[in-house]
Amino acid sequence: MKRYFRAKNIIPIVISLAILLLTFKVVGGIDFSILKNIPIVLILFASIVYIAIKIINTFRFSSLYHSGSFTKLLLSLLYCNFVLSIAPFRAGEISYLSYMKKIYDKAHSFNVKNLLIIRIFDFISIISIMLLSSFFILGYRNNISFFKPLVSISMFLITLIILSIIFKNSLANIMIKIISKIKFSNNFILRILKFFAEILEYIKDTSIKELLNVFILSLLYWSLRYTLGYVILYFLGIHLNIFNIFFITSIIMLINIIPIQTIAGFGIHEASWTYFLILFGINKELSLTLALVFHIIILIPVLIAGLVSRLIIYLKKI
Repeated sequence: MKRYFRAKNIIPIVISLAILLLTFKVVGGIDFSILKNIPIVLILFASIVYIAIKIINTFRFSSLYHSGSFTKLLLSLLYCNFVLSIAPFRAGEISYLSYMKKIYDKAHSFNVKNLLIIRIFDFISIISIMLLSSFFILGYRNNISFFKPLVSISMFLITLIILSIIFKNSLANIMIKIISKIKFSNNFILRILKFFAEILEYIKDTSIKELLNVFILSLLYWSLRYTLGYVILYFLGIHLNIFNIFFITSIIMLINIIPIQTIAGFGIHEASWTYFLILFGINKELSLTLALVFHIIILIPVLIAGLVSRLIIYLKKI
């Protein structure tokens, strides 16, 4: 058992180092002198905007729960995002379910349903922003070999998801009937199917108005996150069109959805941004350095807010 947990902790670190070393080999080293010159004002600005982003996220969650302390929820979400950002393989999602259970004392299936709705609208928002920004990157489309398949698949997925939401009650009823007719001798599988049926029942009870609120707040949430990234990159000397940054960010966010995240995203973040910055004409030697500096700047508010919120939760016994 101990060997298992050691391997579980070591593997993400090895993956991070391997990706970083491979990126170093392909594009060159890092100019660490730039790290010394990161403006404090930029970090303060990023921290303020980060809190504003998380306040919007708190409104998203509260719109589905309709009760509880807003401050307690905000502190919990700040800490959960800290865990999600640091933990490998997106294991931090479990922290959301744990804290929602503490705050609202709802069934796990209800909390899973709400988190699932949030994540679905995260996906819809990211895809929507990517598709919109794709119309304004005309000069770079030929550089992206997977541009047409990416846009086509994205349009198909977003159409499928929207139709599923519109006809959610009918689909949920069909799935519940199918589940009720499935017979298994294994109690564990039966419990999973029952749990899934409970989630579908909760989805049926969620109104279109609630879903629309989550969608609007999700678009606002992601637009602000993208804009923060654009401002930071601009001050770092990357003067790409805002739609180019939005398009690149969307693809990288889609990559982050896959549960392959390393510790704090190191390695995958740098490799992804370096690849796309070079595609969009940024100097090869500077791309990796700027990607790393960008990562550090957006990570600092997450770390500080997460640790401070955890301390407040502990001291106030929230």
